[in-house]
Amino acid sequence: MRLILWAISVAVGILIVGIAFGIAGVFLAPIIGAIGLIALITWLIQRRARDKPPIP
Repeated sequence: MRLILWAISVAVGILIVGIAFGIAGVFLAPIIGAIGLIALITWLIQRRARDKPPIP
């Protein structure tokens, strides 16, 4: 009987940790995506400015 109780508690623990990481992923994914998008735009602007010929 103790083995079944141990297995159930481990399964519930895995479920709770999975739900917590899922909720964290839902909130963190857009933030990380926005940071990546800003970094990409900044890199493209810098590259464009570097490749431009100097103003005479």
